[in-house]
Amino acid sequence: MSLENSVFMGSRDSERLYYLVGGEPFLNTELGIIIKEVCKRYGDRIGCFQIITNGSVLPSHELLLLLKENNVLVRISDYTVNLTLST
Repeated sequence: MSLENSVFMGSRDSERLYYLVGGEPFLNTELGIIIKEVCKRYGDRIGCFQIITNGSVLPSHELLLLLKENNVLVRISDYTVNLTLST
């Protein structure tokens, strides 16, 4: 995985929030590389870097350390539906 051709930040000076989502991020075998690259290239311009997961996959100890070292927050999505039925 490379961000060489990325237009992630474009002409923006900073981004308050950056979310990494899509499927289950912890299934991506290159997630560690992605985190390192984003933080290296744009870390000083990102206010808060978050990964959103459904919580079905536990990250490895190595990945947990990488998340901690780079201050990446992990949010667990809530897919429950709150339906109110009227009769």
